[in-house]
Amino acid sequence: MEEQFPIYRKYVNGKTFFKIVSLDELHEIQVMGSRRLEHHTKATQYPEKVLIMDLIKMGEGVLESSEGEYKGAGISAT
Repeated sequence: MEEQFPIYRKYVNGKTFFKIVSLDELHEIQVMGSRRLEHHTKATQYPEKVLIMDLIKMGEGVLESSEGEYKGAGISAT
């Protein structure tokens, strides 16, 4: 089955959000208090590729998310 990218996922704790742009690239937002830490990963090593596949398959602790939720991660409505 061919995946359609981007794919949005989040961890159940609601503090880490992912935008998977391809089978070997993802963008991650971690919310820490009022701060947003953004990481971009180009998967070149096996563990990084396994992480992306686990996120796509919604392994344990992973939920579906949306573009709006990803973009709004950590941004207060006040």
